Amino acid sequence: MTEDHGHRTIAPPDPTKQVVKLFLNNLNTEASRKVYAREVGFFLDFARKPMTQIDLDDVVAFKTSLKGLKTATTARKLTIIKAFLGFAHEMRVIIRNPARLLKVPRVHQREPQVLTIEEAEAMLR
Repeated sequence: MTEDHGHRTIAPPDPTKQVVKLFLNNLNTEASRKVYAREVGFFLDFARKPMTQIDLDDVVAFKTSLKGLKTATTARKLTIIKAFLGFAHEMRVIIRNPARLLKVPRVHQREPQVLTIEEAEAMLR
């Protein structure tokens, strides 16, 4: 409760936990839910404010905090945060999606190593 000119008002409840739960329930596997829950939790702990107050500065600061991690790790974390904030926006919990324009690093796939016929035959011997 807060005081406002001698009147007591009740602050609206923070919807973060409910939105996280709905977001995770939309995922297909338990493994995905665990990974997404961990990454969303890290981001929300980093932001240290109600989800409805998260802005572009928070998202950029989080991205900056990931410097030094492998590109694939950074891409995974940012992709999850973009998806989460996009979901919150679609659910009309946040007015704007602060991660909408966030650039996620591309992960370059290495070309698969293909055996020659001779190498494959040698393995079968």
